[in-house]
Amino acid sequence: MICKYRCGNIAYAVFWKNKIICLNLLGIYLTLLGVVTNMEQNQFVKGSLVTIIMKLLEDNGRMYGYEMTKAVRDITANRMHITEAALYPALHKMEADGMLTATTEMADGRMRKYYTLTKKGKKETVSKIQALKDALDSVQLILNTKTANG
Repeated sequence: MICKYRCGNIAYAVFWKNKIICLNLLGIYLTLLGVVTNMEQNQFVKGSLVTIIMKLLEDNGRMYGYEMTKAVRDITANRMHITEAALYPALHKMEADGMLTATTEMADGRMRKYYTLTKKGKKETVSKIQALKDALDSVQLILNTKTANG
């Protein structure tokens, strides 16, 4: 049985097979499968943004903000966009929470702020990515299961 639950301010979750699945974590996957539209995707991306940032930094070591937005567009073949208005507040919060460190350097005649995961951030990345993978596995089960009406 699937039941909807309110999860945080804007997130929704479903209770399925004794697990609560936060749907905001699933936006990337659902959009790529064509299950949600780009408009609906925005809400999903907001819930997955921290995990996306952590994965990018895990894979690349250090990055600056615009580089992250470009990487997301490139990786998803322009199917997903992260705006600076969403990215920078998330980066600042993650830095304040001790997940990231930031260093400012001169590059190509301009100052750039590079972000790197801390030890705490690296540890949290592993758990957040696993949580997202678990949620995606659950959605895959739902999408591949034919449910009876009524």
